[in-house]
Amino acid sequence: MKKVKKVKKINATKPTTKKCVNTQKKPVKNRNTSFQKDDVKAKEFRYNKARGGHPAYIVKVIKKPQPKKAKFVGLTDHDTTFGVKNVLLDENPNPKLKGQKAYARPKVDEVILTKKTFGKKLEGWEFAISDKEKIRIIIENDSNKKKK
Repeated sequence: MKKVKKVKKINATKPTTKKCVNTQKKPVKNRNTSFQKDDVKAKEFRYNKARGGHPAYIVKVIKKPQPKKAKFVGLTDHDTTFGVKNVLLDENPNPKLKGQKAYARPKVDEVILTKKTFGKKLEGWEFAISDKEKIRIIIENDSNKKKK
């Protein structure tokens, strides 16, 4: 007599209990990609969120000794800031406000760069030729103070 092996029948209508697991990892979305693409560079105008939201002209970005720092000249529409007289500019660097007065702070400030320090680059902003000389003098005076 031959032994017959019993074959287990599979019911086709009954769903399987095993779940299909996706072994691939989902790509990580970086939420701050706009900042990474929009790196702060020298000779740019940006809103300074670290110091009250006024616009600023970035003079220099210092990368070597961590953390990164940026030197900037603050711009405002007031003739004095904290009791210090500001430098009157001949033309407003903001193309939308050409008729209004604008002032530059008389010293170069420094701030540590983070993702929230400066806003996006302000397109179309530029100094008038006569104002470029005033800004150059402010920057030179700051660098001369550091050398002494």
